[in-house]
Amino acid sequence: MVSEQGKELIRQCFESERMNIEAFVPPFYSELFAVCPDIQSLFPDDLTQ
Repeated sequence: MVSEQGKELIRQCFESERMNIEAFVPPFYSELFAVCPDIQSLFPDDLTQ
C-alpha cells in the first residue's frame, strides 16, 4: 500500500494548479517499486529519460 506520506504528496500534487512532475515522480516510483518490486524490471534504470 501507499504510505501516508505518499498519499499526501499525491493529494497535494493533484490539488495544485499545475503538477510539479519533478517532485511527484521520484517518490511515486519509489513507493510503486516498494509495493511491487517485481515490476521494476519492466522500467528503465534511469527514469529521468
